[in-house]
Amino acid sequence: MAVIRSFVAVLIDSALRDKIGLAQSQLKKHSSTGVKWVAADNFHVTLKFLGNVQESDLPAIEAALRRAAASVEPFDVEMAGLGAFPNWRRPQVLWSGVREGAQPLACLAGAVEAESSKLGPAPEKGRFKAHVTIGRVKGVLPPEIGQAAQELGQLDFGTMRVLNMALMRSDLMRDGPVYTVLRTIDLGSHENE
Repeated sequence: MAVIRSFVAVLIDSALRDKIGLAQSQLKKHSSTGVKWVAADNFHVTLKFLGNVQESDLPAIEAALRRAAASVEPFDVEMAGLGAFPNWRRPQVLWSGVREGAQPLACLAGAVEAESSKLGPAPEKGRFKAHVTIGRVKGVLPPEIGQAAQELGQLDFGTMRVLNMALMRSDLMRDGPVYTVLRTIDLGSHENE
């Protein structure tokens, strides 16, 4: 029986990916080490990390995601700014934030959490914070990157309409993860119930 490393996400459209990627490339100019950069094609908002699941469990997971999606109507998200978790003094993750649409994203993540918890995946720790990870700090962040990111911190990347979410497969490779869409689930579609 195959095991699949998986997560649930809202995928970022190409226009926003390109704009966030441009900001990321500005940061990359300041260092060749210290940060493992996320490929722009992999930009997404994680709603729930499911971990390793059995392939045979995918139909039940998809049904749970359809129930969660039915409770949230399509909405707009405006991406803007750069930040760091937990903060700029001890950054571990560099991200692009959500200026508008964070509440519907949180509602969607909550619905996914509620439905998927019935199937067994452990609940997420901490409060959901909508973001797109653009880099993971490995070791000490060069100060130039932190300064540049804070200078770029108010950039507006644009708006997209969120019509669906995706069940994703994540295959870990030496050059970084490879993501594959397993299922796309439309929001607000009560015929999914």
